[in-house]
Amino acid sequence: MMRLMERYLVSLNDFNEKSDLQLNQAQKETVDKVMEAYGCKSPQWLGDQIRSEMPYIKARLGIEDMERCNHEITLSAMAEYYS
Repeated sequence: MMRLMERYLVSLNDFNEKSDLQLNQAQKETVDKVMEAYGCKSPQWLGDQIRSEMPYIKARLGIEDMERCNHEITLSAMAEYYS
């Protein structure tokens, strides 16, 4: 089991074969790589990391630090940054 945001517990049983979420092999490998890289990180670290990356920064242009924002981080912005 791993902790998610220190409020939720996630286990492999949550993603069994009967799950409504059916992933193909490439998707499963992607999830495994993400969990391998980030699964041990704290919620604080993850939040700080996200807020330091350009897609997040661009989406919040003109928004004060503590102001709510519902601007979309686009797939194209993520693809450009993470490619």
